[in-house]
Amino acid sequence: MLLSQSLYGIITLTFSANSETATTITLSASGSATTNANGTAWSNVTGHGSNALDDNQGSATTPFNFITSNLSSAGDFALTGDLTFSGGPAINFTNIYFDHDNNGDDVGLSPAATTSVSASTLYTASGSATFTLAGGDNFSDFITGSYPATNFDSVTGGWLNFNLADIQVVVTEVAAVPEPSTFALFAGLAMVGILALRRRK
Repeated sequence: MLLSQSLYGIITLTFSANSETATTITLSASGSATTNANGTAWSNVTGHGSNALDDNQGSATTPFNFITSNLSSAGDFALTGDLTFSGGPAINFTNIYFDHDNNGDDVGLSPAATTSVSASTLYTASGSATFTLAGGDNFSDFITGSYPATNFDSVTGGWLNFNLADIQVVVTEVAAVPEPSTFALFAGLAMVGILALRRRK
């Protein structure tokens, strides 16, 4: 089931694919949230602990688990697309980091260049980007569901500008959109059926 991605006051990061065997994953962003007074710049540093929503291996009350233990290709991935936070200086994300710990998972986003973040400003998340898994991993290694960021026990970098209650991560499988050739085939079959009915009459 596709979960809502337009909740006001919450920034939602959605991981999706059109099948469990898909290796290309889409990350989309939606919603809005107001920054706090930190004014911490969003650095372009990648890797574990950088700009991360961090679950320190289950020390949070509710561990944040959206990836299975089968995932082997955790780490940094280049994002292809247009994933942006805007409101103050636009933050254009080009890399994602995630990993699976025994009792909790981490996820981080990094822009192409270090970008300042305006304090007490409404930021709107928009756009989508894709990344490709490796090492035999696919979308079945993600666990569908909705995960509030309050389940994390720490944040670093750019995420320090937001309250955890204003962030959530969603994992969902979406139906594949038929190719235009498929629509044409269906239309042709329908026409054949209509002609057959007319001949019978």
